[in-house]
Parts: sequence; structure tokens; C-alpha cells
Amino acid sequence: MTVTAQQDSTTTALASWWESGKGGPAAYGRVRAVGAVGWTAAVESLPTYEGPEPVPPPDRPPPLVSDLPEILAFRALLLDRGTPMDTMTRLVRAITGTAQELDRRPLEWSADDVAARCATLASSGEGVWALLEAMREFWDWHPDRPWVDWQRGRFALVLTAVGAGDA
Repeated sequence: MTVTAQQDSTTTALASWWESGKGGPAAYGRVRAVGAVGWTAAVESLPTYEGPEPVPPPDRPPPLVSDLPEILAFRALLLDRGTPMDTMTRLVRAITGTAQELDRRPLEWSADDVAARCATLASSGEGVWALLEAMREFWDWHPDRPWVDWQRGRFALVLTAVGAGDA
């Protein structure tokens, strides 16, 4: 396989999984190989954001991140889908850990925020895949469609850059 073919398959694996949810094992393998430098470079390669601003959350945050309404709703969504408890715990933990790290509610996270968190996680060698899975599901649920559609598109650019830089 040539370098270009390998790069195309890497980029395709990540972008395809992000779009469809299919090909998780191939995307997982590629994501594991990306270090903090790759994630940081991908964030820096993004064009300036010119989309809508997020709708502010309608309520005050509770004292515990795990009690945020959007996290409770995400957990309920996973339960309704019949997600196994260990997977649900891993995904919710990825969201709550990121909320604590970013000190912002998940309803307001941008693609840049998520990619920067991926860089932090990659530098410590943990949790990138769980965060990607969680964000894919969370942004599917997210009620602010204009904001999320822009963020999903921007994050697809991040994954393309990560894939291209990884090969």
C-alpha cells in the first residue's frame, strides 16, 4: 500500500465512522495512533469559525456536573437505546470529565474544544475514543441544531486533518 493510499484509508476510516457510525474498529485503531501533537495540529488547521453562536443553556448549572440536565438527558437516551451499562458509564464519564476540564457545559462545546480535550487525553494516553463516541452520540441528541451542525462539520475537518497527519 502506498503512503497516499494509506493516508486515504486513514482519512476515510475516521470520516466514515464520524458520518455513519460504521467502521468503528478501523477508526478506533487509527485514533489510538494519534498523539497530542496530531490533535493540536488538527485544531490549529481549522479555519476561523464563522457560524452561529450556541443558544445559552436555559437554567443554572447544578453543583455536580453529573446532574446537569443535558447529561441526565444523554444518560436517559443511552438507556432508551439499550446501551450496555459499562458502555454508558464510559460515555457519560467522558462527557463529565470533559465538562470539568473545560469548565463549560456540554451544550456549548465547540469542535475546537473537543479536539483540544482529545489532545489532552492523548498526551496522557487515555480516553480519546470514549470522548469521540460520546460526542458523536451527544451531538446527535443536542437540541441546538444550527450550532451542532456547524460543530459536527468542523469536527469532521479535525478528523480529516488527524487522519492525514497520522499516515
